Amino acid sequence: MKMPRFTETVKARRNYLVGFLFTILLGLLSRLPLMVELLGTWLGDMLYATMIFWLISIVFPQQKSILRACIAFAFCLFIEVLQVSKASFLMELRSYRLGALVLGNSFSWSDLFLYFIGATAGILFDSLLRLFHNPRFS
Repeated sequence: MKMPRFTETVKARRNYLVGFLFTILLGLLSRLPLMVELLGTWLGDMLYATMIFWLISIVFPQQKSILRACIAFAFCLFIEVLQVSKASFLMELRSYRLGALVLGNSFSWSDLFLYFIGATAGILFDSLLRLFHNPRFS
């Protein structure tokens, strides 16, 4: 397998970081009271998985997007299963706004489907990013 050049990896990580930060912004906006009233929390749950996809992509930019999406989905699944636990240290972390955003509060089967959609969206966005940053199309 041919190793990517250093500058290509740096550019990919930069693009993934932009995607990560933009997804965080969208996710926070999706939790505004008006947005929750209009859309519920499903958009934020999908964006959570997409954000994890970008984070995995920053760390492992050379891996195939399907693998990065699978890792992101598995991570989200793990966090969702942790919501069943009422361990005191988890409850303490959830008492803070950031802890509640990261760890969530209650298990929901529908969240698993939304995480799948969010991780799959990461593959789509990554493909579009690669297409539009391909020198052949510049």
